[in-house]
Amino acid sequence: MKISRQGRELIEAFEGLFLHAYYDSVHVLTIGYGHTNLGNIPPHVVPGMTISEAQADEALNNDLDRFELRVLKIMAPMELAQVQFDALVSFDFNTGDLLSSSIDDKIKAGHIDQAMATLLQYNHAGGKELSGLTRRRKAERLMFQAK
Repeated sequence: MKISRQGRELIEAFEGLFLHAYYDSVHVLTIGYGHTNLGNIPPHVVPGMTISEAQADEALNNDLDRFELRVLKIMAPMELAQVQFDALVSFDFNTGDLLSSSIDDKIKAGHIDQAMATLLQYNHAGGKELSGLTRRRKAERLMFQAK
C-alpha cells in the first residue's frame, strides 16, 4: 500500500517546503518537507545546506517509502482503508511514535474513538503544546475517520 495524493498533500501542507536547512522546534536539523537525518536516508542534512524542489520531492518519496512500510508492519495483519493508512503515515512521519504509542493497539481492538483521542494528545514538542501540531492531529483524525 502506498500513500495517496491526498495523504501526501496533507504531509506537504503541514511540513512546508524549505529549500534551506533549518532547526525545527526541537532543534532537529531539517530540510525539504520535514526531512531529517533520523532515518539515515539521503540526503544527509548539514547546516547551510540547500536543495532544489526536485530534491525535496525525492527526499520525501524516500522518507514516505520508509514510513509506509513501518505503518504496514505495525498495523499487520489489519487491512486499513486508504484514508486510515494515509493518516497513520502522516502521524508516524511527523512523530515516529506509532509503534511506541497505544494508538495501533486501540485501532486493532476496534476502539477507534480511544485511538483518535490518544492521537490528539501528540500535539507537544519540546514540552510545549504547538497549535500547528494540534491542527495536524485534528486533520489526521478527520482523515482517518473519513472512510
